[in-house]
Amino acid sequence: MYQQVEIEEAFNAVAKKCNGQLVSDIVGQSPGFVNADYVFHHDKVVAELKCLEEDKSNDPATKQRLGNLWVKWREGGLVSGPVPPAINSRTLPPLCQNEMCRVMGEPIKRCIQKANAQIRATKSALNLSDYRGLLLLANDGNLIFEMPVMIHLIYLTIKDHFHEIDNVVFFSGNMVSFVAKVGRPARFWIGLHRDDAEPMNQLTDRLSREWMARYDSISGARIYCKSH
Repeated sequence: MYQQVEIEEAFNAVAKKCNGQLVSDIVGQSPGFVNADYVFHHDKVVAELKCLEEDKSNDPATKQRLGNLWVKWREGGLVSGPVPPAINSRTLPPLCQNEMCRVMGEPIKRCIQKANAQIRATKSALNLSDYRGLLLLANDGNLIFEMPVMIHLIYLTIKDHFHEIDNVVFFSGNMVSFVAKVGRPARFWIGLHRDDAEPMNQLTDRLSREWMARYDSISGARIYCKSH
């Protein structure tokens, strides 16, 4: 059994190794604004780390909401049969997929909204108006959506709203995915950016390498890494 990694503590060390500063080291633990986590002056980036930790997939209220959606879709002729034990969003018609994302994705959207506000406030407080915003989103237990749907939801959220976030990295915390091609578990690191924003490849590539090395050194794991 691998040792669990405390995501925030480990990533703080990663950020420092990539020439980043903790904003709390600059403004203290109780500034008069909701601050982001990191500043990378060399890259002119303000970054916020968020962890998706709570798995609501088996929560009774979640199951009830999904069941209600299924009944609604069935009455509209979009699906058929009784409510399944688990709804695979990839098998749904596009209209149903979009509604499932909208209804079940609200906690993720709220997380992104908070990060957007933290990045905006930090840029304003530190006079960094020309810096770009990066959201580092660690999945450490949220199983409500399959990976492609989660990525689609994140992309749509930053595309249409929350323009302080130029790029997002969605990556494994202590969770792993199974990669059929290689037949073994993998940790993922997936970069996204708004259509009108440039990718931060130099910074995110450095962070990816250091995060994987840091995770391996703490956990004792040597797990295949899938990066995009």
